[in-house]
Amino acid sequence: MQTIIGWLAFGLCVTGNTMVILKKRYGYLVWFIGTGIWTTFALMRGDYPQFAMFLVYEALNLWGFFKWKGIDKT
Repeated sequence: MQTIIGWLAFGLCVTGNTMVILKKRYGYLVWFIGTGIWTTFALMRGDYPQFAMFLVYEALNLWGFFKWKGIDKT
């Protein structure tokens, strides 16, 4: 089950990143969900450096979403 969830997180992160590149504001939220899964996995494994990295990514995704000044204005 963890493998399936891991691939789902991978897909969400890549999709979210791609959406941001294409100037779609909601890409940050998709990416946020993906990094949220990775954050949980890292914490469950006790991998604290990776947990910290994904926690920072979570904050950056929220920051990007709320500071958005892109083309689509959604």
